[in-house]
Amino acid sequence: MSDPAVVLSVPRFQPFAETLLEHGNFVRGETAEETFPNGEIRREILTADIRGKNVVIVGSTDDADILGLFSYANQAARDARTVTLAIPFFRYAAMERRNGRDGLIIAAKDRADILSAIPRASQGNNVVMFDLHAEAVEHYFRSDRIVPRPVRCEPVIAEAIRKMIEGDLVIASADSGRHDWITSLAEHMGLDYALVNKKRIDGTRTIILGDIVGSVEGKTVVMYDDMIRTGGTAIKAADKYLSCGAKEIWLVATHADFSPDAMQKLSSSQKIAGVITTNSYPTFMQLAKDYADFYRVVPLEPYAGASIQKFLG
Repeated sequence: MSDPAVVLSVPRFQPFAETLLEHGNFVRGETAEETFPNGEIRREILTADIRGKNVVIVGSTDDADILGLFSYANQAARDARTVTLAIPFFRYAAMERRNGRDGLIIAAKDRADILSAIPRASQGNNVVMFDLHAEAVEHYFRSDRIVPRPVRCEPVIAEAIRKMIEGDLVIASADSGRHDWITSLAEHMGLDYALVNKKRIDGTRTIILGDIVGSVEGKTVVMYDDMIRTGGTAIKAADKYLSCGAKEIWLVATHADFSPDAMQKLSSSQKIAGVITTNSYPTFMQLAKDYADFYRVVPLEPYAGASIQKFLG
């Protein structure tokens, strides 16, 4: 067996990295950060022996994390055999195009450009990303510097649904934009599916258009998406399914990208029976305690560990 990969992390993802160690040929690496009175941050990799080893660095492309992720990778690439960035949730993936506005900054591309600027380790760099909101993101990376490794989390979601939700199930969308994801998960689980059509009015408002596709009468509807933000679209879609005879509505997503009032809005809507996400993003942590009877969290680390291991060579 090859030497274990050294796992480093930005501060907010240290709990994720710690659990990841249990799910692959990994060993803990140590980092340190010190914030000075003027706001400057000194970062250091304390693990001395990374020369010739595979190094995995866990973090996100959030504003709070990306500079640390870049800095640790930039330093590690000098000595490591490979550098693999493990990004459970790619923040700004929804900002992947200009939408006809010439001056609009494509934030997803900016993130990819930053990570593509990391020097190439002797045997190459990887970036492993889980359930990207938009496939276009992977094409923004310079593959001669860092190889994008998008991973679908469908097996994790399917297992969670089987274990946590009872009844005669149908997999459903909160909007038609996730048609391929919905039909794929339904096929994976051997279930029927249903779709609604959403129209976005602006950054915060949506409406549901027309009739649903599929039958939900007497069914437990499992609405599935890659991420939950405000919850507004989900509540409107749930209302549509209930009006068509659905027995109960659950909301399931990979990423808990909740706005501050999203969970309160969902739990008080009286339309959603419960919410399930993975722990891909730290916003879930306090909410999992505050809404323990309504919100359930699935650990992503076992699946992430196995996925990362495949790319280490």
